[in-house]
Formats: sequence, C-alpha cells, structure tokens
Amino acid sequence: MITNDLSNIPVATLRRVIELREQIEGLQQELSALVSGAPAPEPTLLLVETFTESAPEEAPVAEEAPAEAAPAPSGRGRKVMSPAARAAIAAAQKARWAKFHKSKGTAKPAAAAKAATPGKRKMSPEGRAAIAAAAKARWARERAQKGN
Repeated sequence: MITNDLSNIPVATLRRVIELREQIEGLQQELSALVSGAPAPEPTLLLVETFTESAPEEAPVAEEAPAEAAPAPSGRGRKVMSPAARAAIAAAQKARWAKFHKSKGTAKPAAAAKAATPGKRKMSPEGRAAIAAAAKARWARERAQKGN
C-alpha cells in the first residue's frame, strides 16, 4: 500500500488515484462475476469530480458510464512492437549479457569469438575413400544376395 504524506500530493493526482481505484474495483467485481458464472453486473454510475482546487466543497456530479468504455472480451489481440522498441530491448539484453559475462570473466570480444569458432569440418581424402569402398562392398553384397 502507498504510504505517502497526502498533504504533499497535488489534488489533481489524488483525483486520478481515486478514479483509477474505482475503475479497479469495478473491474474486480466484473471479473469475480465472470469467474463465478453469475451474470455480469450492469455498469454503475461513475463519480466525476467537478470541483477545482479553489472550491473543493462542491459536491461531485454523477454521470452515466459509457457503454463502449469496457472492451469486448473477444480475446487477446496481437501486440505490435515498433522496430525502435525492439532494437532498444535487444541493446539492453546485450548489455545485460556483457555485464554478466564480464563479472564472470567469460566475456569474449567479437573478433576473438569469430576467430575461435572453427570453420566447416573437412574429411581427409583417405577417410572419404574408406567410406566409398565400404559402401561399394555393401552394395556388392546386397546385389549378390539378390541374385541367388
């Protein structure tokens, strides 16, 4: 729970906090109703405070909640991330990786890492000839058994 001194928080911020808290409570009630299988409650009246900082003694005004305020529970949509955000996340992950491996002493510079990776493995001509001879012998045996 937030334990700030309320006298240091601006009135506009407090209003926003109250508004968000009411929205959260309404959504929690709706979620509870959906989970329990009971019909969802009708939208209630939202209290919209119309007073200013100079006249806080005026009473709040109630307005009808708009019908399109709650999104339809059709499912999750696909989240779209901008290329800049993707690049920022990648850069941050690379920085975390470098910091972690630097502390363990296992970080490798990019040039050293490329030089250390071996190229494609090559078979010696003798090894290739031995495999070819074995395959030819196997197929010769196969043909000889079929011919009997």
